[in-house]
Amino acid sequence: MTHTPLHTPTRRFGRRAVAAVAGAALLSTGTITVTAPQVIAAESEASAATVTVNSSFTYPAGELIASVFEVKAENLIPGATVTALIDGEPVGFHGGGLTVNPTATVAGDGTFEGRVVGMAPAVAGGIDHTITLSDGTNSVSAESHLDPLVNFGSADAPEVNNTAIGTTDLVVTVVNLKPGSVVTRIGTDSVDILPDGATPTVDASGNLTIPDLKIPDDPSLIGRELAVTVRVAGSDTDTTLDSTATIAPRSPLMNTDGYALKTGELGPGLYQVKYSAKQNALFVTRSEFVGSDPTSIYKVNPDTLAIEATYTPATADGTTGTDATKVFGLGIDDTRDILWVTNSLNNSISAYSSVTGELLKAFPAGSVAHPRAIAVDESTGLAYVSTPVSPAESIAVFDGNTLTQKESLATPGFSGAMELLLDAEGKNLYTVGFKNGKAARIALPDGTTTVYDLPGDDDPRGGGVALDTKRNHLFVANQNPSTVDVVDLADGSVISTITTGDTPLDAIYDAVHDRVFIANRGSGTVTVIEPGNLDIVGNLDVGFYPNDMATDGKGHIYGVNKPTSGNYGASDSIFMIEPITEEPVPGSTAPHGSTTEPGGSSGGTLGIIGILGVVGAVLGGLFHLFMSGALPDELTALIPGLKR
Repeated sequence: MTHTPLHTPTRRFGRRAVAAVAGAALLSTGTITVTAPQVIAAESEASAATVTVNSSFTYPAGELIASVFEVKAENLIPGATVTALIDGEPVGFHGGGLTVNPTATVAGDGTFEGRVVGMAPAVAGGIDHTITLSDGTNSVSAESHLDPLVNFGSADAPEVNNTAIGTTDLVVTVVNLKPGSVVTRIGTDSVDILPDGATPTVDASGNLTIPDLKIPDDPSLIGRELAVTVRVAGSDTDTTLDSTATIAPRSPLMNTDGYALKTGELGPGLYQVKYSAKQNALFVTRSEFVGSDPTSIYKVNPDTLAIEATYTPATADGTTGTDATKVFGLGIDDTRDILWVTNSLNNSISAYSSVTGELLKAFPAGSVAHPRAIAVDESTGLAYVSTPVSPAESIAVFDGNTLTQKESLATPGFSGAMELLLDAEGKNLYTVGFKNGKAARIALPDGTTTVYDLPGDDDPRGGGVALDTKRNHLFVANQNPSTVDVVDLADGSVISTITTGDTPLDAIYDAVHDRVFIANRGSGTVTVIEPGNLDIVGNLDVGFYPNDMATDGKGHIYGVNKPTSGNYGASDSIFMIEPITEEPVPGSTAPHGSTTEPGGSSGGTLGIIGILGVVGAVLGGLFHLFMSGALPDELTALIPGLKR
């Protein structure tokens, strides 16, 4: 949003240094990123014990605002109880789930890794803090700078990105900045959008809202970073905050009367949707990072968009509701009645019965690194799994006939597959790299790989792909830059680059109406392209953060959105699009679900934090991706940006 979408707030990979988890997640943009502050590790004079702060961030928890420091200590007393101070005041440790504990325990090897949590405004952003750990014998300290959180949203949705050119209602919110600090500039390297003479000043709460800002309607600004410069109270110099947002293209609505749009609310944390022709049903994965019911697989009626059944993911021993069970990517094998899902936070996948929801096989943790998308070849029963942040030039392979993992499919010259799209007739997999600015065609079964270089900047982020079978063109959605490239597969040339909106994350070709649909995660729109002349013929409002799309092969396009990843609303929605003003044309009726797998990012968001026993946020969840464990910043965008 990674989640990934891992949309941003849409917090963009590597682009917005905002609150995030240092963990491994899904691939979203959707997208939260962590920027590690400059750290000073101090060694205790009394012992060889040390502590280092690896990263820090501000995170809002409803009415509370948490100041979080990722720490690692060494040479403490094994098994000892450890306490924490921030600037000499007692604080706590994130205890997992929804709690923060007043103490923690040193590991048997004398190390401790965890999150020290204080509360704003006492632990304010914009300044340095001293974090102290004590095991009763050793007391060690380190200094770390804490940045405030900055959002570039709107009055109705403060955390949902609102930075398209021509925007007239941008609201910038600064969360947890030292009281008395003054905002001196908001803009790019060449444009300041803070009104002349304005001196917005942070009050005692540590928070500041600056409304009614305007971004010039200038296409040359697209892709530039919007940043906030402040003069922190007590300082006589200006500092530009790390949290930024990328200025996006506009995505104005167009020809909305030409399409029937139907929506239905499901639950929070929707990620992917696929269609089963055999059951005439949609299947939807969902995972969130707080609450007693964090993950499920929905079976949805394609006509009413109502839930017909709910399957509860589980581990091999029957455990439910853990990170290991959370489901994101999805593939369907109608021939064998298998639902393949990625357990991205567990670095594994699972297989369920699409008929009963019974767990058929949970593959062990670590069987596949940060999996995101699944494409199933029903003619062989093989499920192909993408690993966007892996450097390996290969695609993971699992066998639905034996429920075993096969040797990975080598893809020489190509790594980091994001989306996977299977052309069953041509026996080819199509994909786009998450970070390499390349698309690829992978021949089955031998893995012969043709790589296509894509235009763009030096920080590419792939999204999804769609195959126009009529013209042999591949449409590639790029989260960054916010463009759609059209590749002529006959010679590998890029014949057009189309601007559709902010953070194009998924693409799908509808052969019935001969149209390509692009989900623009950041804009909350789906753009319709006429693939013959490459004109945009429609642009539809589908709600915040569309994350994934599918087709039933009958002219209906389905998708899921994720407004909850921007803390907007309590539920995510499924939508259906059907053209109503155009005559269908002859074409393939293969459903986009079992033989094609467009994907979404990851993301996921982290939950809410409390302090010293107060209910708080899950700071160790996600992704795509949104992310668990020790998250490399590449993953922050998956999920689910790991879209955010």
